[in-house]
Amino acid sequence: MLDEPEEEDEYRQEFLLGDAEDLAEVLSSEATETAPAGSCNGSCVQTLEYTPIEPGHEAHKFYAPGIGSIVEISLETGVRTELISFTSGRASGESRVSSALAGLRVLARTAPSRFESTIRFSLPGAGEVKVEVFDASGRRVRELFDGPLGSGDQSLAWDRRDDGSNAVPSGIYFVRVASSALVGTAKLVVTR
Repeated sequence: MLDEPEEEDEYRQEFLLGDAEDLAEVLSSEATETAPAGSCNGSCVQTLEYTPIEPGHEAHKFYAPGIGSIVEISLETGVRTELISFTSGRASGESRVSSALAGLRVLARTAPSRFESTIRFSLPGAGEVKVEVFDASGRRVRELFDGPLGSGDQSLAWDRRDDGSNAVPSGIYFVRVASSALVGTAKLVVTR
């Protein structure tokens, strides 16, 4: 998305040919929306997000200034997903994180034709990182990684199995990436 989005702007969210071809169009830069983590009265950017490789999977997303995405509404199912909490600033005992790095963006994608999900994230600096998958009730189902990683773009694959190597059922899952200074979460839908 551009720094100052305008109606009818179109942009690519993510691209990996045949796997992730997410597109978006700005519908309004003056939308109003409310979620537990924040609200915007006439200052939300509202987008229509879709992918040509999964026709019918479209959503309206609302981005609040200084927070990011606070609400997503599936046009297919009507399901509303809200951001529950948002923390900015610095972790206790950590150096100050610049405002450009105050959030950790985590992308999680499940391709219908594949038997794994891809988790992508970018780290501003090297350090200890833990990547976990939780079910919709908040129960941890899998620890994907716990150890040191370098700075920059990272990618992990999840075989859609729990810690006991059992296939997880269809449903909504959350991937949590935590470093010493930043935490990011992404929603992931698994269908079998």
